[in-house]
Amino acid sequence: MTNINLIFRAVVGGKVRCLAVCRLWRRVLDPRRLPLHAVDLTEVGDYNAGPLLEWVLHKLSLEIPEGEADHYWPAICQFLSLRELSVMFDVSVVLDSGMLRSLPPQLSNLNVSLADVHIEGSGLLPSLTHLKIGFATLEVNAALPSLVVLDTEEVDSLQLVGDQLRLPRLEVMLLHCSDGAVDFGSVPALRELQNWDAGPHALVGLTALPNLEILELSNITSEYLGRTASMLQQAPATLCTLRLAFGEPLVGRQGAEWAAELGPALGRLARLEYFVSNSTAFLPYLRHLPGLRWLELQGLSAADLSIQDVVHLAAGFFRLEKLAFGRRMPSSTAKDLRQALKELTLSMPLSAIQPLWPAVSLFTCLRHLEVRLLKKFGTLDGSWLSSLPPSLEALDLKSLNKVVIPSIGGLLPSLTYLMVGDTGELVIDAVLPSLELLETEEVEITQLAGPRLQLPQLTRLDICSARGSGVDLQRMPSLQVIELWGCPPMAAPGLAALSHLTSLGLCLNETKDAGLALGLLQRVPAQLRHLQLLTCEFLVPDVDEPASQLLPALRRLTQLTSLSTDSTALLPYLAALPRLRCLELQHMSAGQLSIQDADFLAGLRGLQQLTFRGMMPIGEERTRRLQLLAYILPAGNNGITANQTMPLVAAVDFAGVYNDSKTIVDRPLKAAPSQVGSEFAKLNVPDVLQQPANITQYKGQLTTFVDQWTDKASDSEGTDMVSLDINITSPPADWLPNVTDPAIQEWATRLYEIWGDLGRQLSPRVRENPELFTMLYVPNSFVVPGARFREVYYWDSYWVIKGLLVSQLNDIAEHIVDNFAYLIETYGHIPNGIRTYYLNRRQDGERGGGGQPPLFSEMVRIVHEADPNTERLSRALRALLVEHALWTSTEEPWVKQVAVTGSDGKQYNFSRYYADWYAPRPESYKEDVQTAMQAGLDEAGSRQLWHDLASTAESGWDFSSRWFANGMNLTTVQTTKIIPADLNALLFQMETNIARFADELGCSDVATRYRQLAATRSALPLCTLAVEGDWRDAINAVMWDAATSQWRDLILTSDAAPYTVRQSNATAVSNWVPLFAGVADPGSQQATQAVQALQNSGLIGVGGLAATNVTTGQQWDFPNVWPPLVDFAVVGAEEYGGAAGAQLASNLAQTYLQTAFTAFNETGNMFEKYNAQQVGVAGGGGEYEVLAGFGWSNGVALSFLDKYGWQG
Repeated sequence: MTNINLIFRAVVGGKVRCLAVCRLWRRVLDPRRLPLHAVDLTEVGDYNAGPLLEWVLHKLSLEIPEGEADHYWPAICQFLSLRELSVMFDVSVVLDSGMLRSLPPQLSNLNVSLADVHIEGSGLLPSLTHLKIGFATLEVNAALPSLVVLDTEEVDSLQLVGDQLRLPRLEVMLLHCSDGAVDFGSVPALRELQNWDAGPHALVGLTALPNLEILELSNITSEYLGRTASMLQQAPATLCTLRLAFGEPLVGRQGAEWAAELGPALGRLARLEYFVSNSTAFLPYLRHLPGLRWLELQGLSAADLSIQDVVHLAAGFFRLEKLAFGRRMPSSTAKDLRQALKELTLSMPLSAIQPLWPAVSLFTCLRHLEVRLLKKFGTLDGSWLSSLPPSLEALDLKSLNKVVIPSIGGLLPSLTYLMVGDTGELVIDAVLPSLELLETEEVEITQLAGPRLQLPQLTRLDICSARGSGVDLQRMPSLQVIELWGCPPMAAPGLAALSHLTSLGLCLNETKDAGLALGLLQRVPAQLRHLQLLTCEFLVPDVDEPASQLLPALRRLTQLTSLSTDSTALLPYLAALPRLRCLELQHMSAGQLSIQDADFLAGLRGLQQLTFRGMMPIGEERTRRLQLLAYILPAGNNGITANQTMPLVAAVDFAGVYNDSKTIVDRPLKAAPSQVGSEFAKLNVPDVLQQPANITQYKGQLTTFVDQWTDKASDSEGTDMVSLDINITSPPADWLPNVTDPAIQEWATRLYEIWGDLGRQLSPRVRENPELFTMLYVPNSFVVPGARFREVYYWDSYWVIKGLLVSQLNDIAEHIVDNFAYLIETYGHIPNGIRTYYLNRRQDGERGGGGQPPLFSEMVRIVHEADPNTERLSRALRALLVEHALWTSTEEPWVKQVAVTGSDGKQYNFSRYYADWYAPRPESYKEDVQTAMQAGLDEAGSRQLWHDLASTAESGWDFSSRWFANGMNLTTVQTTKIIPADLNALLFQMETNIARFADELGCSDVATRYRQLAATRSALPLCTLAVEGDWRDAINAVMWDAATSQWRDLILTSDAAPYTVRQSNATAVSNWVPLFAGVADPGSQQATQAVQALQNSGLIGVGGLAATNVTTGQQWDFPNVWPPLVDFAVVGAEEYGGAAGAQLASNLAQTYLQTAFTAFNETGNMFEKYNAQQVGVAGGGGEYEVLAGFGWSNGVALSFLDKYGWQG
């Protein structure tokens, strides 16, 4: 998690503290630097949400005083981004549907205590997945389409009944109520049901639960015995886990009678794997269950087992892998059980251990042994441990006087985990060749030393000792993590030699051990990354020894945790930690910081996560300023778009220093963002959104500042670019055999030479100093589009690769594919372009996010066909599986795939463009802010607008009437409500390619699965709703417009899944991309009709194929001709449209070649787009001037020349 999570818990009082906190709010918690996502207001008094919190807070916990519900609830409902809400009332109140309806619609987790909750009606809590109600009543008669977990605690009455009750996704129901009723016909997806202290009368109808796997019934008494038996008779055969706990003992005749009534019902449960009960009376009925692997007899000892019980265990349970007794192990155990048991738990007095211990060695397959003595007593030494089976991997010992592991040959050869707790002393002087984790808890003395000690595989050491410890680290060469809790630090010989150590915790109870601790810190190895401290008082630097020199070994720390109640002594050291990214001050209130402390934290370089436990002051004024929202960008951005320097970006944009907003965000910094931000603050430039009219007078001052603190954005050579390492001089002699015209041959040669102009390779500085650049590192060379686009772009590269392959520059094409695989491996997706501000189309900065139309599988295909390479194909296949999971995600924060209901009544899954971004795009900062202002939107409206603008950028069509609600104005953009025909066709193509690649690599299971996905669109990894019917039939059933013979986008017309939809009436080239992707069969009637429709669409002009037939001034509208769209149409018509399609393809290709050649002949440039109304004229419109270069224009021209030649 790279966002700042700020958690404040303690109450801060007093004027001085409030002043310090307010300064901290303005400086350390400046929303332009550290976006807030979580606040806990428990025990905090009256508050009023400030403008920032309303729009960015995701999690809120608070207690509401008696009589204050009417005051607090409206304030809670103003947190428009709230995902999790936990509320405790001082006295019981009624929380009705009206109050719940006012909660933010994206709320996913609701926890309410001491409130009678009544949920009734429609449209309530559409995103709620977790609901917990405690100490009150709950009534639900509503549709909660997303609810997954329902948890009740000490609820007086539970009523889940009614004609409107629908809980289609509910999987877990935890009931702790004294009375109630449940209609199980409304919860068909239920997997787990736990019923505590509730009469089974509330649970009639289990037969309606076909997916139930876990059932727990507690506090069963004779009163409910008959109904319990009836319930077990109804339990579905899918049940895997059953827990039966009885409220009174089942012994003697009564126990036999109870078992006789309940036991036969168990015989139906053929899939039962795990059975838990506090009675042995069921043993005769369990022995014939073929799937039973785990039997737990809670609260029972060996003395509770009769001879018949032992016989049952011996005869019928040879399949058991785990047997747990509450108190003792039976002294007589059958051979079959001994050979199968893998896990054993013993809780017994010491007096019983000696006669039973030899039996443990008989369990020859035992992996995990847990021994808990009922009273601390005795010594466990080598004579005991040597009898344990050699298969033992985990040993957990509690409540002993002493544990001694001596040097005995062959002792515990497979042991990987050792836990010793509540013990007087632990001594190890032995060779434990497999031990990886050693943990002690409340052990008074720990001694890990001796001439025979060898722990070669130990990677983690956790010691919690009250009086002391001695540890010889030289005998533990593989240690990665050390934690010392509550004990004086050992002298620790060999610490500096631990070449794998990355985390060290010093949790001291007394400051008298400070000298040892400080000495220990001065000897830590250089690779240490995480340090945890309980006290910081010993870190008071000597006046003659600066903090930067005191602990030089800590300069590589990335995470620092302090558990001290006063961490201010720690702060001077932070400036000496240049790589620090995460700072946790877990027991310190924000009010303990002075103004100087706050200023110091505000200037920390690179800090990405800051955690407090204290109260944050929240302003009482409810000002609504776009500025606070507009500055919020994801933490973790590098270069000038880092949070510290975004105010500079805003000022430069609005002052008009550059004509293009992208120029400033591409410029590398000459110093760290924190330093540049601090220097900019000294200019005292006014807030650009508060005083926009005054900002232009600072243009000269800002120009000077930018030149002083940033470098020029490289067009070829610069601080972030170096010259291409591949020599591009003249084209191969055998290329373009269909081109004979000398003028066209010369033009093609010029296009070949442009690859050298557009080829790039990153400077090593981008990898070594990423904080200075917005450029993302990739390991290989690449080709950029040109002009303002100085970096490689996702979908552009498909047509660049096509041109490179025609040019026989296969190495560069392969480099681009390898770069994209690297991006998926590193970030979880291919961003729009290789800039940090494109990467963070995820608002929280985590892996995954946006991108552009998914053409990576086609890039892999054409490169592999040109130069087969199994290793590259294998790597690309793994990357494609990750990309596919992103585009089919149904989970927040990128709900790219949604379920829709077609006109035939069936449900289908389709994907959409959906960026997790709710702020102005850094590369178009001024434009996005001005669009929001022009629309007159409030904060919520602005956030949605920016969300749709960023989502449109994913489509590549930024911007077009295709996305506008009124078909004309950008302010009505609604991309997230549109299911694009072209995107879903490309995903179908991706699945087809994945299956093809998997076949070639011999991955038959992957090939079968993705071929099935393409065919049936069912069982998607992150989807819960299956599609009915063939995938191509799905696209045709919902998107195909038979009246006009084209596939149309869908517009969502309802607020919750499964959505109702209608077809868009927009005519755009995207309506024919399904033809390119192979949705129609080659030469079919549908394909030939689509070709004829394209011919008659009105999109074809003398200068080429226009994007749409609507003139809006946006660049992806009429009359602009976009080379990639022309290629989509040409390939689709050629490969699937029969003879008429081939002719149309040839005509479109020649028209494009004619207009591109004419423009080049007259201007010397290849343009990004052209004009359909005139031959050889560049296109226009949009956010920037027409560009020359141009990667995809060159690639499309060369691929057309290669296939069709020149027919002009």
